[in-house]
Amino acid sequence: MAYDAVERRLVMVNGWTGTTKIAGTVEYIDGRWTPTSTLPTKRDGAGMAFDVTRRRLVVHGGRGENVQEIFSDTLESGRP
Repeated sequence: MAYDAVERRLVMVNGWTGTTKIAGTVEYIDGRWTPTSTLPTKRDGAGMAFDVTRRRLVVHGGRGENVQEIFSDTLESGRP
């Protein structure tokens, strides 16, 4: 989860319900979580931050559906 200081929104990528991994991106808009994208693929334990200079959300790593699947990728999303 990270705060998008440009759009002034809290953004969460993926998650864990305790039994199921959730894929996608949601933003906290008008008091509720709103799905905004189906990307990235399901993962949990990833790091996330907002780069104010480049106006990008940056996500790194995490674990996939299979506990053996470890991601070392870095994904970026943002509005130009």
